[in-house]
Amino acid sequence: MMDELLVWKRRKSFWLGGFVIRDFNGLRDVYGSQQFMEGAGLIGSYILANDWDFDAFYVGEGRFVLIGSDEKKGEAALNGLKERFRHHWRGELADLILPISLVRLSPSCTSMDAVTAPGFMRYVFRIAAQPASGEGVIADADLLARFHHTIYVRKCLNQAIENNSIEMYLQPLVKAENGVLAGCEALARIRDTEGKLIYPDEFIPVAESNGMIEELGEQMFRKACAFMASDEVKNSSLQWINVNLSPLQCVDASLADTYMEIYRTYDLKPGSVYLEVTEQSLQDSSVLHKQIVRLQKEGIPFVLDDFGSMSSNLERLKDNPFIGVKLDKNMVWSYMDHPDFILLHIIEACHEMNIKVTAEGIENADMALVFNDLGCDYFQGYYY
Repeated sequence: MMDELLVWKRRKSFWLGGFVIRDFNGLRDVYGSQQFMEGAGLIGSYILANDWDFDAFYVGEGRFVLIGSDEKKGEAALNGLKERFRHHWRGELADLILPISLVRLSPSCTSMDAVTAPGFMRYVFRIAAQPASGEGVIADADLLARFHHTIYVRKCLNQAIENNSIEMYLQPLVKAENGVLAGCEALARIRDTEGKLIYPDEFIPVAESNGMIEELGEQMFRKACAFMASDEVKNSSLQWINVNLSPLQCVDASLADTYMEIYRTYDLKPGSVYLEVTEQSLQDSSVLHKQIVRLQKEGIPFVLDDFGSMSSNLERLKDNPFIGVKLDKNMVWSYMDHPDFILLHIIEACHEMNIKVTAEGIENADMALVFNDLGCDYFQGYYY
């Protein structure tokens, strides 16, 4: 496709658009590979059968690219495709309904060089494939700037991992009854080339998309273990530290072996380091369950983070031996606005399963008082 793009770029102007099937892998699993292959063929035949003056390419993962010289014809083609995808794709074996998002390259980006173009288009299609993209994405100058920033963050992250310079910041976890420090959560930070901090909401998605999340997570775990083994901590009231695991780390079969080896190196007492996972990690619960059981035998307990941010249910807590649950801050804030009995029952059910409850997002004394009365064991948030 890139050879064709270079040919078009030699012209004074060209139009580039396309579409992506949202949740491509999930839908392929639902419909089955045989139906999906025939469906892809029906889509290709439909595109070829229309008298559109452009080149069409399938670039994998449900992504189709269209390149031509006439913007009006290109827009007409995209609108036609949008309408066609509102209906079933039927064949001898296929009967599919496929949601798509449209992609358009703004004229402000058609002058980008051949080195930038492939990566930028992959970036655009990844955004378009997300449910939040709605019906389409315009690849304009702002999006191109975001792409360049992502590349810059990736460079900074690579350097931080290679130089073992990921910084560990600590957020306190206090006892709800008296506000005394009990534990803390390890938060990763990296710095850019000017020494300014880059926060996780920027570099974690980059790490997950390019395979660096395991190295990042392992470095944080090692630093947390070294911290807990230090004399300063041994002589303090700090009992444990929480370290986050990405959902991608949770499906790594070698995770337990790697972390157990690191933990033993520092000769830590059981319960010195907790591992936090989110509800997203529970989607492949069989793999995660094995990791939890093995690591807990070595004295590394697990905590379920952001409980209430997804389709939370107490059955998941019964299925996995968590030592603690952290209530998502939005659930906590929502209760302050509209108190109800549901949260109280959740806390009581957790206690019946011997699971400690941490309320996240505690921002003032009033919130601390309310959630102490509800029976929470620990607090975390701006107030502390």
